[in-house]
Amino acid sequence: NESLITRLQAHMRGFLVRTDLSARRHFLQKQLPAIVKIQSHWRGYRQRSDYQKRLYHLQDNTHAVIKIQSWVRMWQARRRYGARLRHFKSNIAAVVKIQAFVRANKARGDYRLLVRAKNPPLSVVRKFAHLLEHSDHDFREEWELMRMREEVVQHIRSSRQLEQDLNVMDIKIGLLVKNR
Repeated sequence: NESLITRLQAHMRGFLVRTDLSARRHFLQKQLPAIVKIQSHWRGYRQRSDYQKRLYHLQDNTHAVIKIQSWVRMWQARRRYGARLRHFKSNIAAVVKIQAFVRANKARGDYRLLVRAKNPPLSVVRKFAHLLEHSDHDFREEWELMRMREEVVQHIRSSRQLEQDLNVMDIKIGLLVKNR
């Protein structure tokens, strides 16, 4: 009998615990919207108070914040400048070619404008003013200079040819001496 009574008591306690649990669960489900609202209000309150604390902390340390921001901006600017500089250094030959091409195109266009236009702009005339100042004397000097350059080139070529002939003659003389 005792075991039956013990089992009966256990079943009864289990039944009571299950009904109590069911009542609690029913109560919580009935009160769930209110619970969620209370939790959300509490979380919102905590977030707002944390935000206010951070805001007061930043306001108290405005100078430090500004200094940190300026350091970060300076670091970012230096990094961007360094990247741009590395890019230009790695492509320096292409940059020089592009610059030369652009400058030559500009000069060519300005020269065409100077030659073909009735009234070219003053800026174009200024660029080519040194070409317009040539007199007959300058032309003769330029012509004489070109003639002298050609003469020097001819003398250099003939002296190189004479050196080659001399080297050939030395070789031939050496062979004649050796064969005797």
